Amino acid sequence: MAKGDDTLLNVRVQPRASKTSLRRGANGELRVYVTAPPVDDAANAAVIAYLSKILKINKTSFTLVSGRHSRDKTFQIRNISPQEVLRILENSMSSKS
Repeated sequence: MAKGDDTLLNVRVQPRASKTSLRRGANGELRVYVTAPPVDDAANAAVIAYLSKILKINKTSFTLVSGRHSRDKTFQIRNISPQEVLRILENSMSSKS
């Protein structure tokens, strides 16, 4: 989903996973697995760090729009198109299969 030059990215987060990874869920939703616990925003920070590494953009480009205390989250990512985000994330998932 787009918002100006930005992307709104919906993800489902699984904290305390055995390893950090990115996958598609059974319903097609984007799932981010992080080893961090869901305490003191550690899991949120881990998701931002992981996605920023994959997308090769600065962590400050991310804003958590909704879902701070939920597994379902929406992030706003500044100055990158939704098409570019999805292309990079899909390539990342397929290269690890």
